[in-house]
Amino acid sequence: MKLADYEGKTIREIERQNNRKAGLNRRFAITNIALGLFLILLGCGLASFYYHGHLDRLNASIADLQIENGILKEEKASLQSQLAEKQDEIERLDFIFHVVKYQDTLSSISVKYYGTIGYTAELAELNDLTTKTPLRVGQIIKVPRKPYAEWKN
Repeated sequence: MKLADYEGKTIREIERQNNRKAGLNRRFAITNIALGLFLILLGCGLASFYYHGHLDRLNASIADLQIENGILKEEKASLQSQLAEKQDEIERLDFIFHVVKYQDTLSSISVKYYGTIGYTAELAELNDLTTKTPLRVGQIIKVPRKPYAEWKN
């Protein structure tokens, strides 16, 4: 305030005038603070809304990936089972074709390839023979390279 503003006024009037200006300044400051807080909160709310939507999309993606992971695990198990079956088939096709020589028997062939006569009956069955069937020289006998797992010695 200028000195001219104080001329002819009582101290009380000057104090009231100063108090009004101070009150206006306080109200203006409080309004500015309130507006600032409102803008900050609005910004936080928008950011929260944005990130919340983003988190929802991420959670949905995680759920999709978990479902896909379960499907892939099932497919893997199925493929492993198919592989085991194919390997078993390959082993079953993996034969030695023994040409019968003079005095060969199914028992002697079993001993030659497996070290025991314990697979004589299985070799006979595999070749559509019986254990008593005499073998002929030159006859071909299928002998698996490894005894089948279901064959009991």
